[in-house]
Amino acid sequence: MHRFLNHLFEGLTLVVILALSVVISRWVISAAPEASRTLTSATLAAQSTVLPATLPAETPGPTVAPTHTPMPTATSTPTRIPTPTPTPHPPTVLPDPPLILTVANPTPHPLSMPAPMPLVEQPSGVINILLLGSDMNAVEGTGRTDVIVVVSVDPDLPSIALISIPRDFYAWIPGHGFDRINTAYSRGARNGYPGGGPGLIKATLEYNLGVRIHYYVQAGFDDFIRIVDTLGGVDVAVECPLSDTFPDPDSPNGQTDVDWLPGIHHLDGKHALWYVRSRWSTNDFDRNRRQQQVLRGLYRQ
Repeated sequence: MHRFLNHLFEGLTLVVILALSVVISRWVISAAPEASRTLTSATLAAQSTVLPATLPAETPGPTVAPTHTPMPTATSTPTRIPTPTPTPHPPTVLPDPPLILTVANPTPHPLSMPAPMPLVEQPSGVINILLLGSDMNAVEGTGRTDVIVVVSVDPDLPSIALISIPRDFYAWIPGHGFDRINTAYSRGARNGYPGGGPGLIKATLEYNLGVRIHYYVQAGFDDFIRIVDTLGGVDVAVECPLSDTFPDPDSPNGQTDVDWLPGIHHLDGKHALWYVRSRWSTNDFDRNRRQQQVLRGLYRQ
C-alpha cells in the first residue's frame, strides 16, 4: 500500500511539471515580440547617448622610448654697426733710433809655417839679380817695394829672363809670418835683419819660390829718371790706349794728364816713370808687363 502511494505521488509530480512547462513556453512566445521591441529601443537610445569624456582604458602594450629629434639652434645675425669715420690727426714724428754698429772681432787663426821650397835647378853660371823699385827712402828703409823683378842672366847661351813678382803676393816672411811681399824690405830695414831690407826680401824669395838671389839693385823714382835720361830715353811700343794723371812739379796746377795712343813712343825719364807706374785705367798685372817692356827697351839702347 505504501509503495502504491509513492508511485502515485511521483506520477502527480511529473504531471504538474509538464503542465508548468507548457504554460511557461506559451508565455515566453507571447512576450518575445515585446521584449524585442524594448531591446531595439534601448539599443538606439544607447547609440544616441553622448560618450563619456573618459575613454575606456586600453590594454598597455610595450613601452616605446620616445625618439629625440634635435632642432636646429637658432643663430642670431649680428646687427651691423656703422664704422665711425676717424678724425685725421697729424702724424707723430718719432726720433730716429740711434745707429749702433757692432763690429765682430773674430778670433784669428794663425796659419802654420809652411815648409821652405827646394832650390830651383839652374845651369851652372846663371846669375839672379833682384831689381827693386820703390818710393822709399833708401837710407831709412821706409816705404814699399812695388816693383820686384828677378833678372836671370845665363852668360853661356847668352840669355836674359825676367820674372815679375806681384807686389801683393802673399808670402811667408821669415820671422814675421804671412804678409804681402812688398812689406819685407821695410821690415828688414827697421828690425835689424841680417843684410837689412835687401837681406830679408832675398830670404823671402828663396823661402817661398826656391830662387836664390846673388845680387840686387834698388832704385827710387829719381834714380830711375836719371838712368833713362842718361841712356837718351827709351822707345816703347804702346799696344793699347792708356790714360792717367800724375803729380808733376813742373805743371802750374801740380799734375799732368797723359794720354798714350797705340804706336811707338820715345819717352824721357819722367814719362817713362809715369808709363811704368800707371795703373788707374788698368791693373797691377798690366803694370808689370809695361815695366818689363821698358827694361827690354833700355837693354836694346
